Amino acid sequence: EEWDLWLRLTRVGGFAFVDRPVLHKREHCSNLSADWFKVEVGERAVRSRLLNSLNGDPALLSAARLGAAYHHRRIITDKVEWARAAASKGDFLSALKQIRHIVRLWSLGPVK
Repeated sequence: EEWDLWLRLTRVGGFAFVDRPVLHKREHCSNLSADWFKVEVGERAVRSRLLNSLNGDPALLSAARLGAAYHHRRIITDKVEWARAAASKGDFLSALKQIRHIVRLWSLGPVK
């Protein structure tokens, strides 16, 4: 939801990169972000809407597709690292859960 808002706001005005924290997000076990797959499904819907909205601009569409592919690879890379760290600590259940997540993400592929 937040990401969707930020994307829509970019169409209204400019944004600038600020290389420091400007806000802190409170997280707890009942946050939506506690269920990574629901978050990923929501983000995929936002990326899909974004890509569909850019059909009239080939340059922006190409950049957005590259970003979606990068994001997909980054999530998988993070989960591989998480699985590796869990396995190295002997937490094989957590490692197996991450491997299951990796397989699910891999099978979905990036948003196109």
